[in-house]
Amino acid sequence: MKQFIKKSSLFIFLCALSIGLTSSLFNNYIGEKASFKLPKNVKNVVFGHSHPEVAFNDSLIANFKNLAQSGESYFYTYLKAKLVLNQNPQIKNIFIEFSNIDVTKNRDLEIWNDKYINWRYPIYAALMNTNERFFLATKNPSKFLNTLPKTFKKQLKRIHTGQYNYELKTSGYLFIKESKLDSLLSVNTNNIIPKLDYYKASTYNILYLEKLVSLCKSKNLNIYFIRSPLYKDSYFLSNNKLFYKIKSEKFSNITFIDFVDFPLENNEYRDFHHLNNKGARKFSLWFNDWLYKNINYKN
Repeated sequence: MKQFIKKSSLFIFLCALSIGLTSSLFNNYIGEKASFKLPKNVKNVVFGHSHPEVAFNDSLIANFKNLAQSGESYFYTYLKAKLVLNQNPQIKNIFIEFSNIDVTKNRDLEIWNDKYINWRYPIYAALMNTNERFFLATKNPSKFLNTLPKTFKKQLKRIHTGQYNYELKTSGYLFIKESKLDSLLSVNTNNIIPKLDYYKASTYNILYLEKLVSLCKSKNLNIYFIRSPLYKDSYFLSNNKLFYKIKSEKFSNITFIDFVDFPLENNEYRDFHHLNNKGARKFSLWFNDWLYKNINYKN
């Protein structure tokens, strides 16, 4: 029995080692092939999570690309931005969503919790260095290990199909038709009290925002922090004290453009902190004019 256990353990170890080594080779190969080339006319891009993802309809904004994605922490934005900026020297202006949730411990957890490692690691593994992979592995070792076979499978498929374009899987304006704000207001859903971590300062998410800012500065890009439109009484704004404290202490030299109070009707929101397609259309048309007058014309 002991001999069987030893042989089984050795077999499992060798299989894991084989997958790990092969995956590492795949990472290097895919990393070299990875593509995120944008049209030459794109001079402005926005990075962030679901707030800008649904707010900026880039089909209505000249020379602009929406590179946001739902639930994206700055750890993954940083990885994406390295690829984007290395391959698109025409980009001049970087808009980074900087909202209340981004300064919280909640966002730290969303770097490595089960949901996001399972979703994002198979996509971003090839863009990570050893330290970044080790960081995730130490924060959530069991899920990290569980995700390796899935990562291996996705890498194999990517190589087999020759699909190295990262834009389709990691970014883009999200069209949302529904509007449920009035129904949420009718049952006082906005009285939700966020968990305590929402009032505690981020460590790692802010660290990677600092890395992202340094990356942009190294390429002499214009950096703008933005806050996308939210419903006026959104509980997302309940930690404003923490939000402004971190902004003042760590990013006082970054231009902050606040769109949080952009005027919209209830039926132009999906919920308290997301626009629907109607709201996105109104905001994007306005932003297109604003961008030309305040950024593109001056630059």
